[in-house]
Amino acid sequence: AQAIPEPNLLVRAALRRPQITSASSVRGRKVGVMPLYDEKLICPLAIRFTQEHIRPIFQDGIELERTIRQIKCKPGSGDYDVILDAPFDSVEVIRWHKRDESGLEEETKHWFTFDNRRLYALQRAAVALWPKRVGVEVQALYAATDGSHRKDNSQTAGRSVH
Repeated sequence: AQAIPEPNLLVRAALRRPQITSASSVRGRKVGVMPLYDEKLICPLAIRFTQEHIRPIFQDGIELERTIRQIKCKPGSGDYDVILDAPFDSVEVIRWHKRDESGLEEETKHWFTFDNRRLYALQRAAVALWPKRVGVEVQALYAATDGSHRKDNSQTAGRSVH
């Protein structure tokens, strides 16, 4: 049996596409271009949740279990044996320091998402393919979106969801 690698080893910047950017201006003058996110390949098991609970139905009315069954596999790339191809938009992730109230682990930064239902579906698909190394394309944000911290109610530092 293969040992589960440390989560930080599961993160790979295998896709290097042009950064998605936004132009800024001050007093009518263009000051520069600010990148919003990079596309990366990351193991879904290396991403953490930001909420304690998820609903079993997406906002469009589709059941979570049905969506999990619709996730397909593409050939691997880089360090990954398989790349997941989901029937929904890429998960947005942010590198974030979240205090672990349980004291079970060291204080460090981890990948988190606010797309909790999508992450749950991707993690279920990844676990079903064990021991293959599974990746998924994500949008790694450079900064948290407005109001993102108030959406975080995880009491487990994002390690689980109900």
